[in-house]
Amino acid sequence: DGYKTEGFVYNVDKFVPFYWHTLLKDPTFNAFLKERYTSLRKTCLSNKNIFKTIDQLNSKLEPSITNNFTKWAVLGAEDFWPNHYLGKTHADEINYLKNWTKKRLEFLDKSFFEK
Repeated sequence: DGYKTEGFVYNVDKFVPFYWHTLLKDPTFNAFLKERYTSLRKTCLSNKNIFKTIDQLNSKLEPSITNNFTKWAVLGAEDFWPNHYLGKTHADEINYLKNWTKKRLEFLDKSFFEK
């Protein structure tokens, strides 16, 4: 379910270490977690910085994009497991990544500040 922008893996016991639940019940840990998240959202985890990084990495890949999708004709495919979404163009894929990231960060922001 990695395509979903809401939810946490720690809600599924088989995927997380036993101590995560203990940590998340601890008020001191939660205070530090919220403080650290808030700090990072202003810098390296800001939407602006993340989208800038995506754009920079996309630019570095530019020479290889055509070769990649010539070799691997996946764009616009009907079904390409395990992908939940498959764009018709590389730009569609980048837009999907940015939109997913924005929605995920909105969920995380809401999760940290509505507790």
